[in-house]
Amino acid sequence: MGEPVIGEDAQRRLRLIASGLVIAVPAILAVLVIPLVLRDTFPRGTPGRASVAFAVTALLHALLGIWAFRSSRLTETISIWVGILALLLGLALVDAGFAFVGHPGMLIATAAIFLCVLSDAVASALIFTLAFIRSRAPIQKLFG
Repeated sequence: MGEPVIGEDAQRRLRLIASGLVIAVPAILAVLVIPLVLRDTFPRGTPGRASVAFAVTALLHALLGIWAFRSSRLTETISIWVGILALLLGLALVDAGFAFVGHPGMLIATAAIFLCVLSDAVASALIFTLAFIRSRAPIQKLFG
């Protein structure tokens, strides 16, 4: 195995930032999105079902954020899975965000949803970066 490219302190900080970004998503969903979705008056809207879906997504993000925080003790493969799951949850939020684009009065909720998507994407990029700089083994597996 190769030596780490960056120090342990920098890796720990990046992991904390990635975990914080993933854990910020449930906070944004709970504080901004769910209350606004419950007040949605769009004729074909189903605010009850949508708010339950956002609550489930928030719970999954919270669990994933905890897993991302603990990934320092796990293998690079598990870290990569955390990043992939964050991307998949972000894709689900992209779909929800585009569903609310046409709803009048839902601009703040839509912007908050896309902020969550951005948070997932940045967290995934950090997690992938950490997995590859923690050791050179994954890079050697890909290109060796």
